[in-house]
Amino acid sequence: MKNLTANVYVETQWVSGSPTHPSAGSNSSFVVTSRGIVMIDAPSVPANAIEWRHRIEEKGKLIYLINTGCHSDHTAGNYFFPVPGIAHEGTSQAIPANLLFTDEDQRRKLRKNYPLCADLVNDYHIRLPSITFSDRLSLHIGDHTFELIHLPGHTPGEIGIYLPQERVFFTGDNYANRLQPKLSDCCPLELLDSLRRMLAIDDVEYFVPGHGEVANKQAVREYMAVFQSFVDIIREVINKGMTREEAIDQVHLPLPDSLVFLHPEPEQLKKDIGHLYDMLSKPRERRVL
Repeated sequence: MKNLTANVYVETQWVSGSPTHPSAGSNSSFVVTSRGIVMIDAPSVPANAIEWRHRIEEKGKLIYLINTGCHSDHTAGNYFFPVPGIAHEGTSQAIPANLLFTDEDQRRKLRKNYPLCADLVNDYHIRLPSITFSDRLSLHIGDHTFELIHLPGHTPGEIGIYLPQERVFFTGDNYANRLQPKLSDCCPLELLDSLRRMLAIDDVEYFVPGHGEVANKQAVREYMAVFQSFVDIIREVINKGMTREEAIDQVHLPLPDSLVFLHPEPEQLKKDIGHLYDMLSKPRERRVL
């Protein structure tokens, strides 16, 4: 756990996935305020969630949990933190589908993926955010202001969180430092817009990504340039008349040596290319966010 500022703590070293397909877990953070602790994203592995809860209890009382997106690596651990949850309204609606819809299905998945944690999920149930918003939400807690901003991209309901007093911005999975996350739920042009909006905030020293180490503005710019190249490549093949099937079979998305795949399976890469093709083939005004 890193003590990023006097009041902000971040864990960037979780491992999730499954025993056969381990992956870099999503980052979890919390902010200590004079009125209590606000947590951002929950560890998905039950044992990690319990450990994170103990770390928070050493610093004070947890009062809110914010989810930056709907994917299970950010939300499956909500169960272990029985406090009011906050998320974009689209994220709240999408969480059940990302957690297999039913409590029992999710219990089975957790027991299968983490057999050593089986006893921790006997009473597991899907915990949805109780507070939602559509565009922006400002939380004034003690001396801190949390600016929650809808920034569609990695998922339609993705949000960013700006803490002006700490000069910290939590990006969710719109930014993954030195990692390429899966793109199968991505809104590509909206993601580029959202990255520009993040970078336009002047007084940010630390960008806390959804995955990977804490970064600065230059690292976010480099990530945006890589994603822009993906968009340009897929747009070019669409303009040339290449079919979706041809694109999936023939297109290669080049990555700099500094960027590694978080989901390296060839089948996932084909899904990513197919999804980008589908999204970039649609008139933007017809996309539903």
